[in-house]
Amino acid sequence: MMSMMSMMSWMLMACTSEVKDTGSESSNLAPLISWTAPTERVINGQSLNVVANITDDDGIQSAILYYRGVGSSYWEQLELEEEGSTDEWSTTIDTVSLPGVEFYIKSEDLGSPIATALYPVGGPSAPMVVDVFPESRPLPFEEGFELEAGEITLLDMDWWSPSETRDTFQWLLNESTGHTGSNSVYHLRGADGMPELRDWLISPPLDFSTESEIMVGWWEFGLAVDLLEEHSLWVSTGSRLPEDGDFEQVETLDVPISGEWSRHRYIDLSEYAGEELVYIGWRWNGSNSDEWSIDDIDVRRLAPDLSVEVTAPSTTPASETTIAIIVENLTNGVAEGCTTTLDFSEGVTPIQVVEDGWGITGQEVLLQEFEVTISASVNPHRRLPIEGNIVCGDDTWTISDFIQVGQPSLAQATFEVVERSQVTAVVGYGDPVSPTWSQTMNQSILDVGTHQLSLDVTDQFAALPPE
Repeated sequence: MMSMMSMMSWMLMACTSEVKDTGSESSNLAPLISWTAPTERVINGQSLNVVANITDDDGIQSAILYYRGVGSSYWEQLELEEEGSTDEWSTTIDTVSLPGVEFYIKSEDLGSPIATALYPVGGPSAPMVVDVFPESRPLPFEEGFELEAGEITLLDMDWWSPSETRDTFQWLLNESTGHTGSNSVYHLRGADGMPELRDWLISPPLDFSTESEIMVGWWEFGLAVDLLEEHSLWVSTGSRLPEDGDFEQVETLDVPISGEWSRHRYIDLSEYAGEELVYIGWRWNGSNSDEWSIDDIDVRRLAPDLSVEVTAPSTTPASETTIAIIVENLTNGVAEGCTTTLDFSEGVTPIQVVEDGWGITGQEVLLQEFEVTISASVNPHRRLPIEGNIVCGDDTWTISDFIQVGQPSLAQATFEVVERSQVTAVVGYGDPVSPTWSQTMNQSILDVGTHQLSLDVTDQFAALPPE
């Protein structure tokens, strides 16, 4: 009876991590094992130091760490070594991989018989799991989609392009066209009869933990924008796959300008400041919709994003005129110590005007005015160039406009087409065979009827009559 009671007592104790797995009637206790999870993110490709507190009144004979990558079936092992006489036992896994690592610890004491403990108590059937995260890229982050050695595709550059509605990737690397450099990324048009498509372009993981205010901007190129259904911007601080539901929509985006590169206004992402893992997603929605190209993505600390409008009224030679600069801040960024500079290469005095030391707050609109004099000797019907810039800290906005002296000059033609045909119309001056200057007004098929063509030739003022 006593033997049966001892066996029952041993069986109950084997259900805890404090049990000696001896199979004997001894009441000798197994080692006590505890482990504290890492407080910092464990990063893919880095090492993982495992430190456990292991105690036993009889002393510790051995401590083994068994580990494997999540999804693997093979356990590897490392010996833990005691750090002095501190009861702290440690070892290092040289390299960990996504999505995580599983492990358990087995320890034996110096008692007789030997007592064994597992941590956690389930051992290989219920191991501890440490999540492993991708390495986030620091801010500022810039992407021009230029390939480096060994890279061929967007995926090689760590850009993902999943689709919610089909098994193909519609965001592609364009190696022939870019805003700067030779490359960009683009989404092809859809086709008639297709269901609504939702195709994603997803950034590498980004680290927002070092900034309190953040914004993202980029350059874009649109084609067939009249067919556009929706472009939108999204952010995830969890899964990179849209199907997992962690992406949140930031806003619906502006329509790109058709047929030319233009910069989309910066978008404030300060809501996600402090996050160590952030994915930014651009989503194209549609079926038979537009073509969308993106280049020169810029993610950085929040700053002013200025819209600059120049207003210079038509004037005459030997007169004074006022050039107005309307500056609108499109973000909540703040700047001080800004400078506006305007340069005039001909026909205007002074040749440069400057306003410096000014500042702007979030969403503010400012008006700046500059008084200049038009030279008496300029042609009475021409444009005088205005070049300049606005500088706020590290950011510069270029100004390029003109002062209209007199009226614009137009070359106009009215003619009849008696039979639908290809019509080419050219305006120029000099020898018709080898003109000094010429420009095509029309080169297309025109239907029967009366047609009017018009071309602004103000910049050819030197070849035009004075009045």
